Amino acid sequence: MGSGASQKGSEREGMSLDKDGEKQGARDEVGGADARARDVLWFIAREEPLAATLRRFPDLSRREIGAMLERLASAPDGVKNEVKASAGTGSEPVPPAASGELVLFTDGASRGNPGLAGAGVVLQRPDGSVVAQRAVFLGTRTNNEAEYEALLIGLALAREFAPGRLEVRLDSELVVRQLNGQYRVRHPGLIPLHRKAQELLRAFPNHRVLHVMREQNTRADELSNRAIDERR
Repeated sequence: MGSGASQKGSEREGMSLDKDGEKQGARDEVGGADARARDVLWFIAREEPLAATLRRFPDLSRREIGAMLERLASAPDGVKNEVKASAGTGSEPVPPAASGELVLFTDGASRGNPGLAGAGVVLQRPDGSVVAQRAVFLGTRTNNEAEYEALLIGLALAREFAPGRLEVRLDSELVVRQLNGQYRVRHPGLIPLHRKAQELLRAFPNHRVLHVMREQNTRADELSNRAIDERR
């Protein structure tokens, strides 16, 4: 019996060593994969134009995104695992329930009137949390054309989230009064833009368009000017 027990003990020890070897091999493979991923992140941070990423996150600059990637590449494994666990599977924000309310801020900027122009759009919940935002370079436009085009971009974005109620806030009194029927649209360049805006607004049965002071529309203003600065 002593010899049999010894043999079984040796077998268990051998199995344990085999398992330990397999675990170590797996750790080596993971470590190699992490090193490879780190190299890829460093390369993307320094070499890639990141055009699609910049369009998806208009509030970030190329330099800021590169810095994020560099930090992630040099972060401890535990931090990267936490990031992976919290990242989720979708690249787009999850739309709120159809019964929810959203607030849309839009602003158009033109340097020269007409001149280089940009559109800024911020879609948020009533509590101020941002759902989505956009910064779009428009080319050469008048200020009023830029205001209308920013509104069109914002309404198209809001339609993707199907809110039960939409409140649109602009600091252009002219556009607001034209949309609410208080002013007639006389300029030939604005007539088709006004018509398109009214068409898009009909997609939101429960909506209202409000004029706000420029100080209450600072984020959209920043995005419209950033679009001009970065030409994107």
